Order: sequence, then C-alpha cells, then structure tokens
Amino acid sequence: METNPGSSWEQPGDDTLRHALTVLRGMARFHRHRVLNLDAIPKTGPCLLVVNHSLATYDISLLGLRIYEKSGRFIRGLGDRAIFKTPVISQVAHQFGVVPGSPDSGLNLLNQGHLVVVAPGGMREAIRSTKDRYQIVWRGRKGFAKLAIQAQCPIVLAACPRADDIYRVRESRFTRSVYKYLKLPVPVVTGFGPTLIPKPVPLTHILSPIIRPPPRDSAESEIRAFQQSLRQQMERLMEKGLASHPLL
Repeated sequence: METNPGSSWEQPGDDTLRHALTVLRGMARFHRHRVLNLDAIPKTGPCLLVVNHSLATYDISLLGLRIYEKSGRFIRGLGDRAIFKTPVISQVAHQFGVVPGSPDSGLNLLNQGHLVVVAPGGMREAIRSTKDRYQIVWRGRKGFAKLAIQAQCPIVLAACPRADDIYRVRESRFTRSVYKYLKLPVPVVTGFGPTLIPKPVPLTHILSPIIRPPPRDSAESEIRAFQQSLRQQMERLMEKGLASHPLL
C-alpha cells in the first residue's frame, strides 16, 4: 500500500493534457457551462473543494477545467473505491490525479499544498433516483469536515444542481441492493431520449466564499455542528443554482 498517496503522481504530459482540454472545452460548450464566484478558489496553497455528486460526474471535471484556465491549478480528486475497480476508468482517474478516498490520502495531498476535491455523498448520492435529485445525501458523513479541521485548510463549496438533469435515473430495487451488498453502481439510466447521450442541460457551478474550519482540538459535538453547517450552506447553494437555471 502506498504510504503517501498521490506523492508519485505527475501531471499529464502535453499531448494528453491538450486532448483532455479539447474534450472538456467541447463538453463545456455543449452544456453552456459557467462558474459563479470562481475567485473564491485560492491561487496557491491547500484548499478542500467540496462538491455535490451527480451521476454524470464529469461536471466536476468542467469545474476543474475552469480552475485550470484561470489559475493553472490542477484539482486532485478523492475518488470512490468503485472507480478503482473499473478497468480503463481507474487508469484515466489515476492519470489525472484522482486517488482512492481516505483520510490519509486527503491529508497527504493537502499537506503537499494541493487543491483537493471531494464529494461527501459519494456513489450513494450519485445513483439516487431522479425523484430524489438535487438532494444532498451526506447523512452523518463527517470525514470531509474532520479532514479540513485536521489540515486546517480553507474550504470552498461548489454546487451544480442541474447536473442531476443530465441523465434520468429510475427508481430501482436492484440498483439499491447491488450497491448495498457489493458497493457497485448499476443504475437504470437514460439520457437524450432512450439513449445514453447526455442531455444538453445548461450547467452552472456556484461557489461559496472561503470557509475556515474550527480548531484541531474541536470536540465531537463541534465537528458535528460544523458538518451540519456545511451541509446547510450547500443546500442553499443548490437552491440558488436551481433558481438561476429553471427548467423550461
């Protein structure tokens, strides 16, 4: 097991990066993607970027594109372990700096001064059905809050609610059972019409101002209150995003 996750990563080579930017810029045009309050992202130093998790997932990469275009910074992702069980996807994820999500890997990346992105809802939030879209499914997950406290790094929340409209995810007992027992995502999903082509939904990321964590010696009750405050702020950002992009 790697003792310092992410330390051996090298940013993509020029050809790989150029191809990736071409694809992402095409997707950004397809979705008329924009970011509000992008200046909230620090130009240097560690920062924990906390996002909602859509089934499409690539909306996170579109945010990463805008950050790279503005500051030259790469985001480093803490990924669900299901990603690293999937051939090809795991290789692409590793190439672009995603590491299996864990407290150690997150802390190591932040200590190295990286901009680290995490989706606390994980795959459970991503595969929720369309009837539950826009909901923040963080429940009692406090790991990301503890990570920011331990690293004493700033936090920026980034909400993109309309990413949940890229695909229609059907309610499925099979999907819930497979994820519950095997931790594998097998959603019943459609995009444009009956296909898996993504719908051309306009996407906007709304970023919060920088949020400072409480001190390292915070009691468990303070950590819980901090997590609840972050969740409530994210829910307000989601509501703001929905109001700015009403469905026609």
